[in-house]
This record gives sequence, structure tokens and C-alpha cells, in this order.
Amino acid sequence: MSSEDFIKLLSKENTDLHRQLQDLEYWIQLKEEELDELRKAAASIASLYSRIDENLIELEHMQNLIGKQQQEAMGAKRREDALETEMIQSVETEKAYYELKEEYESTLAMLDDMNRELASTPALVKELADLRDKLAEAESQIELLNLDNYYLKEELEQWRNRKQFLSED
Repeated sequence: MSSEDFIKLLSKENTDLHRQLQDLEYWIQLKEEELDELRKAAASIASLYSRIDENLIELEHMQNLIGKQQQEAMGAKRREDALETEMIQSVETEKAYYELKEEYESTLAMLDDMNRELASTPALVKELADLRDKLAEAESQIELLNLDNYYLKEELEQWRNRKQFLSED
């Protein structure tokens, strides 16, 4: 049974209970009028007391019935209130679910972006390794050139010294 059907059923039961309460109040009113009639028409006090006792018992029974009907009406109202609270909580839960779903989808999109970036990482690592190799090769060539330059300077110095020695002679 859907919650709407249940609410309709509770509402119908509540309406029926109110109708029954009105019927009982009508019966009570009739009984009270009957009591007045009996008081006026009774010839003997014993007979009047007997009928009054009977009517009072019936009135008490009806009041008990009214009390029971009122308790049932209050129970129906509590069930209706509880159902309304449950429906509100259900709506709030559904709202929270959709918010979490959106957050989850957003996180998945970010994860996809990060995976794409991560997929390009090996190419960057290879490029970095290639650049390091080229740098090491260039540094090695610079060292060789510096060493050649050093030997050439020494050789030039030796030539200058010879030239100066030969010019002095």
C-alpha cells in the first residue's frame, strides 16, 4: 500500500470516527431528553431511579465508547503525524542522496582528468630522461673542450716561451 493510499485510508477512518462521535453525541442527547421525559412522567420514585440508573449505565458505556473513539482518533492522528514526519525524512534523504550522487559524479570526472594527466606522465618522464642524457653529454663535451683548451693554452705558452728564448739568443 502506497503512502498516499495509507494517508487517504487514515483520513477516511478519521472522518468515520468523527461521524460516529457525532452519532454518539446525538444518542447521548436523545438519552438525556429521555431522562427528562422519564422524570416528568414517572409515577413512582423507585421506577424513576431504576430507569435513571439504567440510563446512567448506558451513558457511561457511551462515554466509554466516546473515550475509546477519541483515543482511536488520537492514535490515527499520531500515525498520520508519524507518516508525515517519515515522508519529510524520506524527502530529505532523497535530497541528500542526489547531492551525494552529484558529488560522486564530480569526483569521478576529476579522477578521469587525473588519470588522463597520469597517462601522459611516462612520456614526460622519458622526455626528462632524454634531456638529462643530452645534458650529461653536453657537460662531457664541455669538459673535453675545457681540457683541450687547457692543453692548447699550455702548448701556446710553451711556444711563446720557446719563441722568447729563441728571440733572446
